[in-house]
Amino acid sequence: MAALHRFHPKLLDSLKDYRLPMLMRDVSAGVTVGVLALPLVFWWAGLPPLLKWQLERQAGAALGRQVSVERVELKPWSLELELHGLRLLDAQGQGDQFTLERLYLDLDARSLLRLAPVLDALEFDRPHFRLRHLGGGRYDIDDLIARLLKPEQPASELPRFALFQLQL
Repeated sequence: MAALHRFHPKLLDSLKDYRLPMLMRDVSAGVTVGVLALPLVFWWAGLPPLLKWQLERQAGAALGRQVSVERVELKPWSLELELHGLRLLDAQGQGDQFTLERLYLDLDARSLLRLAPVLDALEFDRPHFRLRHLGGGRYDIDDLIARLLKPEQPASELPRFALFQLQL
């Protein structure tokens, strides 16, 4: 560069002026791509463990039973959610009351516009429900029924949703 400066001093200065804007443009483009890609990476990699943890916690609290999920898969670009290995234990926590190999939800993009769930598909693979008669007209799911029928808040208008395909 020093030899180039000796013969063409203005050429070296023009190269410096050219490199700085190019570098700034490249850095700003990289930052922009990173900022836009970060939420997608979070939705793809970070949200499934968070959903699994919250689903087990919230469903367990609502049902008064232990709920577990083996794996959650989320595809944010196509609005698809899969739950694998869903288990609901019995009241004693010793056996399975309900198991579901796979639950598949395919949300439609209209859900975002209508602010209500619009499902293109809802699939249940290999549901298994164990019901045991305890005698005297009682079953081992009476506590679940009582929890689900207990009104927690005053009745309001029915929730809006649309389901286009259901598969069991």
